[in-house]
Amino acid sequence: MANFINGYDNPRFTIRHSANGSIIEVIDLDKLIYDGLIETYESEDIVHTTARGMIHKIPRQSRIRFSINYSDYVLKDNLMKIQRILQYEKSGKAVFITPRRDVLSRFFRVVYAGDSFDLGMWMGGAKAPANRLPVLSWVTRNRVDPNWVDPDNLLIPLEDFVSL
Repeated sequence: MANFINGYDNPRFTIRHSANGSIIEVIDLDKLIYDGLIETYESEDIVHTTARGMIHKIPRQSRIRFSINYSDYVLKDNLMKIQRILQYEKSGKAVFITPRRDVLSRFFRVVYAGDSFDLGMWMGGAKAPANRLPVLSWVTRNRVDPNWVDPDNLLIPLEDFVSL
């Protein structure tokens, strides 16, 4: 029995044609450590304070920001995968994230949310074991519900069924 929600595995990106939704490529990232993947729920509620100080709130769905933290350690293979994801988005393809690939029923269409990121190298020169420093984030394209999943109640979804 799991003591957590939403799964435990690494993220998966699915690249699709924007026009017809057909899959172009599935990209699995790996070797997330420490902070790994963080989901931040950004409220888009409308809040208004009247002249008399009363607060009125119109609840709306949220956006989810998925931050992938490779600040300590990132291998060349993962950097090349991230580069492909960013290039696909720049060329107009639809990018979907499955935050934890062991829970395929939870996926979101996302856009890259970063203006910049750092990229450094471990000590060691030509024999350095990896790069370091990038922290990248994607945010849901539309407002969504959290859609939390109890891993103890999982059913296998149809992975290719997605509406754009």
